[in-house]
Amino acid sequence: MFIDKVKTRIRRPHHKVCYLFIVMLASSVFHGCAPRQSDNIYGLWNIDNQGGDEGALANNGFLNLRADKTFTFYQPYYFDYGHWSFDGKQIKLISERKRILYKQIWTLDVVDKDKDVLKVSYPFANEKPNMPEPYKDDARERIVYKVHKNIFLRRHELQFPASRDPFSIENSRWRMRPDHAEDCKELQARIIGNLNHLRLLFARYNDTAMETFSWQFSPHPFILGSNGVALQSRGNVSPTWTNIFYNAADEAQAHAMIATLFKEDIDVPLHYSKYTDMWYPIIRQMDSLCRVKDMCRDKQAN
Repeated sequence: MFIDKVKTRIRRPHHKVCYLFIVMLASSVFHGCAPRQSDNIYGLWNIDNQGGDEGALANNGFLNLRADKTFTFYQPYYFDYGHWSFDGKQIKLISERKRILYKQIWTLDVVDKDKDVLKVSYPFANEKPNMPEPYKDDARERIVYKVHKNIFLRRHELQFPASRDPFSIENSRWRMRPDHAEDCKELQARIIGNLNHLRLLFARYNDTAMETFSWQFSPHPFILGSNGVALQSRGNVSPTWTNIFYNAADEAQAHAMIATLFKEDIDVPLHYSKYTDMWYPIIRQMDSLCRVKDMCRDKQAN
C-alpha cells in the first residue's frame, strides 16, 4: 500500500509536467502558425481621399483584400485584380490583368494603422495612361479620379462572407474587359456575371439593418428607382458600363439582350422597408431568367 501510494505520488507530478509540456507545445505551434491579430487586414476597404487637395473626391474606390490573398480594386472606370501580401508595414498588390495599364506591382506604405483605418502613402497614378497605337482604346479603362499621396483606407461598414462576396475575382469576371469582340453566348455570360454581382451585393444589405447602400463602383445599365428597376436607354447608359465591353457594337447587342428580360413576368414587391428589399428580388429573378433563357434567340425575335 505504501509503495503503491509512493508510486502514485511520483507519477502525478510526472503526468502534470508532460501535460503542461504538451499544452505549451500546442500553444506555441498555434501561435506560430496563426497570423497576428494586428496584421489582419482582410476585408473590403473604402479608398478615402480625405487630406488630399481640395476638389478631390472622397470614397472613390473599393479595395477588397480577401483572406485567400486575392484582391480586387473597384473604381467606376477602372478594375484591377490579382494577389496581395502584407508584411506589417507595406501592402503589395500584384496585378494579374492581361493588359497592364499602370503597374504590375503596386506598393502601399502603411504609415499608421488601427483595426478599421489604414493611412497609406501614394498607391495610385494621377494621370491617364498615354497609350500608343494600337492600344489607345484602352484609355477608356483608367483611373479617372486623382488619388493623392496620403490617403486613408477605411474598413467598409459592410463585410461579405467569402462564399458570397460580390467583389471576389470569381464574381468580378464580368468586369474584365475582353481582348476580342464577343459572341452572343459570351455576352450573355457577362450579363449573368453583372446580375449575380448585384444580387450578392443587395442580398447582403438585406441581411442588415443598414439604410444606406454603396453600389457606385459597380457598373450596370439599370435605373434603380424608388418603385422598381428599369433599363437605361442606350443614350443614357453610363460609360462605366460601356467600358466593360470590347466595343460599342458589343454593348449595343448586350443592351438588346437585357431588354428581353423586361418582357418577362417579374414580380415587383409592393411593400418594403428599404429599397434593397425591392431591388434584390427583382435582380434575383432577372439573374435566374438570364441563366435559362436563350437571349440570343429572343433578341433576334424582338
